[in-house]
Amino acid sequence: MATPPPITAGRRVLQALAWMTGVAAGLVCLLLISALFLGRQITIFLEARWMARKFPAVWVTPQPLMDISSSSAPGTTLTYFGYAFEVPWTGGKKQRLGDNLAAVNFNSGQSIIFKVPTDQTGFLNDLADDKTFSKQSIRAIFGTDLDASAYAQETMLLNVTPSRVNAFGSRTEATRSIMLLNMKAIAAPSGLQTGAYSFELPNLHGFQLGDPSRSSRVDLEIYDLGGHYVELTCIAKKGSPQKLTQTEINRILQTIHPAPASAPCVPTVVKKALPKWPKNVTGAESHMMVSVTVDSSGRVSKVSLVKVSRNAAVDAAAIASAQDTTYSAMPAACGDMDSNLVYYIDF
Repeated sequence: MATPPPITAGRRVLQALAWMTGVAAGLVCLLLISALFLGRQITIFLEARWMARKFPAVWVTPQPLMDISSSSAPGTTLTYFGYAFEVPWTGGKKQRLGDNLAAVNFNSGQSIIFKVPTDQTGFLNDLADDKTFSKQSIRAIFGTDLDASAYAQETMLLNVTPSRVNAFGSRTEATRSIMLLNMKAIAAPSGLQTGAYSFELPNLHGFQLGDPSRSSRVDLEIYDLGGHYVELTCIAKKGSPQKLTQTEINRILQTIHPAPASAPCVPTVVKKALPKWPKNVTGAESHMMVSVTVDSSGRVSKVSLVKVSRNAAVDAAAIASAQDTTYSAMPAACGDMDSNLVYYIDF
């Protein structure tokens, strides 16, 4: 019997290449079959994995807030839009108010942004009302989730992760999960990657996005305040020695409560008193924003054009004439008038 030729290194390479070619051909066939029957799910699965690498914060889910101790430092009570709360900071501050939004900058370096969303039905209903999407298609994907409370909808959003996207599951469920994942990536505040926490207090519950020991920004989503929800952002000025602490955040959470409704706040009063703006010269809908600075006596000290849509005709004299108006309702409407207020008003 003839002795078989020895297997040389070159022959082993050729055998390995032949084996790899066979494996590759098998994988191609498997991918083609998968694409035929699971094409959409495979695409969604790969998109979820890409998103996980691009936006690591989508892996973060809320954990129970364990530290509930509160700061006892001297503080300031702020009241806006039917709500009041304490912040453990004092001293000079600058306030800016707009429709359902207030921003307060303390001289010590901390800032607060307080917002009462106009739509209290939750982000899914915002999505369904967006003209970019079909309400029927959103209803087909999310079903009765659109009827859930805003808190339940936010809980669903914050708890979705790339691991929920399964390449071999229901196509509807895969589409639902990837849409939630996209919204989580888009809406995620900068502090989310440092941590997310859920809290339960006697009169409210919600979420804290951001760990103050690792982030200069913390976002609070507070639910069930008189049947509504509010959003509050705390920011420590970049480069400031004053950092946010959990006890300071807890001071806000433990003191926020509904307050007696006041008279219409400044944007409503000022907007009605300002002169009517000229129409867009093209006849299309125009948009502009003005800032109105008001001193402690309720007198307008400065009116400035902030933004205007293209082709809108703006009368500089109309802006200047607004400074001659005194708004007597303002001190009663907005309470704290110890410093100049700046109001941003949309037209």
